[in-house]
Amino acid sequence: MESVAGFVTAVSLAMIIAGIFSMLTPRSSTKKVFNMVLCVFLLLTVLIPMSSGLDIEFDIPEVKTEEEAENAQRISETLMAQLEQTASLRIKEQAEEVLFAEEIYPAKIRIIMDRTVDGRIQISQVEILVHEKDSHKTSRIESLIEQNLGIAAYAYPIAE
Repeated sequence: MESVAGFVTAVSLAMIIAGIFSMLTPRSSTKKVFNMVLCVFLLLTVLIPMSSGLDIEFDIPEVKTEEEAENAQRISETLMAQLEQTASLRIKEQAEEVLFAEEIYPAKIRIIMDRTVDGRIQISQVEILVHEKDSHKTSRIESLIEQNLGIAAYAYPIAE
């Protein structure tokens, strides 16, 4: 009920304002133009509140050519590859930071990740290759990574 009262008040005020301006305009050739502007103002005063109550959408469907679709697919694949590289790099840096703090220097760190059906990246595990001198620390390395990064870790010694 309040919305109807607000609508009626807005239209009434618009009519009063339009009437006052109409009386104040001189009787000349500009009066016709001014009256048309007032009519548009009154129409908009009535139509805008009415259209906001209706949920009208003017979305025009986008039509893509085959070439545009292929380009969009290539861009999407490139972005996903870059995202995977960045995620892998950041996880490697974090793993190195954790291991360096314990004075463990791995030979190589590999991040194993997959893409889910809906396109998300899922990090499944971290594989850490350690030098023979640190081969007795494999279980410590695995627990450090799992505790600090929350990712399953597997440490393997390599022959030098």
